[in-house]
Amino acid sequence: MKRIYKRPLSLVLSVLMVFSAITFLFINADVYVVAAQAETNETASGKVIGDADGSGKVNIQDATCIQLYLADLISEDDIDLIAANVTGNEQLSINDATEIQLFLAELITKFPVEDVSDKVQLTFNVTIPEPLKENEDLSIGTNLNNWNPADSEWFMTKIDDLHYQYSVELDSENIGKEVSYKYTIQNSRTTGYNVWARVEGSSTGGDISNRTFVIDKKSNVINDTVAMFKNSLGNTTVTSGTLETFTLDMPQYSDKRTRTIHVWLPDGYDSENTDKKYPVFYMQDGQNLFDMYTSYAGEWMVDEAIADMMDNGYEGAIIVGIENSADRWNEYSPEWVNVGSSLPNNSSAGDYAQFVDNSSGDKYGEFIVNTLKPYIDSHYNVRTDKNSTGIGGSSMGGLISYYVGMKYTDVFGQVLSFSPAFWMYSEETIASVVDSYDYSNTDNLPKVFLYTGGANQMEKDTIPYVDLVYNKMTENGYPENKLNAITDTTKDHNEAAWSEYFPQAYKWLVGFAS
Repeated sequence: MKRIYKRPLSLVLSVLMVFSAITFLFINADVYVVAAQAETNETASGKVIGDADGSGKVNIQDATCIQLYLADLISEDDIDLIAANVTGNEQLSINDATEIQLFLAELITKFPVEDVSDKVQLTFNVTIPEPLKENEDLSIGTNLNNWNPADSEWFMTKIDDLHYQYSVELDSENIGKEVSYKYTIQNSRTTGYNVWARVEGSSTGGDISNRTFVIDKKSNVINDTVAMFKNSLGNTTVTSGTLETFTLDMPQYSDKRTRTIHVWLPDGYDSENTDKKYPVFYMQDGQNLFDMYTSYAGEWMVDEAIADMMDNGYEGAIIVGIENSADRWNEYSPEWVNVGSSLPNNSSAGDYAQFVDNSSGDKYGEFIVNTLKPYIDSHYNVRTDKNSTGIGGSSMGGLISYYVGMKYTDVFGQVLSFSPAFWMYSEETIASVVDSYDYSNTDNLPKVFLYTGGANQMEKDTIPYVDLVYNKMTENGYPENKLNAITDTTKDHNEAAWSEYFPQAYKWLVGFAS
């Protein structure tokens, strides 16, 4: 940041300058020499920059001296007389220069500026479909704030019930950078709140792509309109079964956090009929599993997949979706100590490892096994044996599902790990972890289905890790009938891809052949 010395000039002083300018026409040439020193920033002698008359401080007389000096250097041939003749007398004189100086002085008086910074300003203006409720804030999740819409520094200012504004000053190095962002609603009263639960979507509840804007060196004013916010319309895309939602405390954490749980019950489920019990499957990022109106990135269409299987003779299953939270990165991170390089040399880890500052995968796993599962076992008609219990997820959710499933082999009989973020750790770390598992009791090992795409960089980064895990497990004697892996290089890192492969993976895991 550059800082200059600027003293606001009042209009009164500016008027006096008109008269002093005439007097200074007869100042001797020494003044011009000093002014020249100021112009060339010769400060070795200790002179103050801009102190043209040698008084030791910068004042209105210095401005006039510098103006006279410049006028002396520039001939009429060098000046556009029409532009410079502000007094309109068809002659270029000191009065023209003085009038220009008066105009600038008045601007400075009205808009004083202390700092001249290498900054650009970015302003968001947005219109929302309906007023917010009490304790709700409109915020922006963007690549400028590490995609954290819960950051109160990015809460927008209310103009009226339907209009909000937010302005931020950015370093000029951001000029030309593409800003990606979405608008969200945050609720200050809800603990353990999924910060993306109420992200903006399309008018029909669907997902929209990230908004983008390229920062310009001049005007950066964005005007947007939001069609709807998820969880606001009271609509649903759940086409079969029943979806129940409740909140559980997470005693494994000392900060009294809670978690929203979605339980999908298949058609025909009868809570009174305890003779009919179902297998159960626990999945991460629960808001994205069943309903487009609650998802923030699309849905897996798990309810449709299970219902289709039931139409073809499957007994059905109870799916437990565990919502993520603002602490997703830490909760979904196994507490593995990186060995070898601190992080793998690839773009995915470099971009996202910064979000993990307090890994708590052990606590999160304990919550699933020691808090959530006992609750489900006691409140729903489920079979509690390991062969009837599975766990799954994608990306960071795929990573933690693999970790928890392999750690609690006496609890889980199936592990679904889609696009697992193994790249958060070095290859040496992952190899060491896989080698450390006990493979001696093959009957107690869960069935594991690994999947990755390859259409974007994150999926490409995942492929060698999935290959590594698969090969290491095979080398260590993992039963072939309990290990499966698929790579589809045409698929991206998103719910659309995972929903396409979920039926195939789930059928294989539970042993259902339609």
